[in-house]
Amino acid sequence: MTTIEAVKLDAKRVLEMRRAFDEIEREYNAKCAALNDEIDRLNKEFVNENAELIAQYTEARDKAVDETIALRTLVVRAFEESGEKQVAPGLSVRVNKSLKYDPNTALDWARTHQFALALDKKAFEKIASVQPPDFVETVETVSAVIAWDKIEGAE
Repeated sequence: MTTIEAVKLDAKRVLEMRRAFDEIEREYNAKCAALNDEIDRLNKEFVNENAELIAQYTEARDKAVDETIALRTLVVRAFEESGEKQVAPGLSVRVNKSLKYDPNTALDWARTHQFALALDKKAFEKIASVQPPDFVETVETVSAVIAWDKIEGAE
């Protein structure tokens, strides 16, 4: 058998396989469409039957998020005023440090100190966190930590 004959034979085999796939895909898509229609119907039914609960849930969730943000802000403010990381039982702050620098300047620095041809950010930051070059600024960010189970009065 020549290569051309083998190609023609193989093309026929692949074409039959593709036709079989197309048929299966049509059946699959039809079943998915029917399932999606049923899901949509059930979702609408659920929303109609539970509209009041959904409204209560949404309102309670939004209020909880807003109040948590306000509490975190207050915890950070208390830390900034007192310098105490443990503000109250279950309420504290975490002070995170990050390095702020121009990557091009850092690359020039790395080349000058024969560290790299390309900046290895992880290695650079490890070195710079201990002995920061002049162009690196250490930035601290404070975030409130809430241990809900340790707040006084929590059951």
